Amino acid sequence: MMTLVKSTGNVFEDLGFEKHEAAVLQAKAKVMIALEKYIKANSLTQAQAAELLGVPRPRMNRLLKRDFSKITLDKMTEMLYRAGLTMEVKIKRQTRRAI
Repeated sequence: MMTLVKSTGNVFEDLGFEKHEAAVLQAKAKVMIALEKYIKANSLTQAQAAELLGVPRPRMNRLLKRDFSKITLDKMTEMLYRAGLTMEVKIKRQTRRAI
């Protein structure tokens, strides 16, 4: 029998990551989705995207495969700006106690 569980709204938290780590992973995923849309909209190859965004091509390849383990959110934000994109951060009170 399958049991359905309501999502927290963050797939990484649902997968068992600590709340703070899940928040960072979710932010990285959102940045990468924006960068992927930019790359596709401009018909860039991985090599072209890597050069424009200031990362080595192998790293670009890993990012496009959703491997965020070796890149900081700071570097990903730099990549957004190199693409002419900006990021808006929204801070809000947690709905339930974090720890």
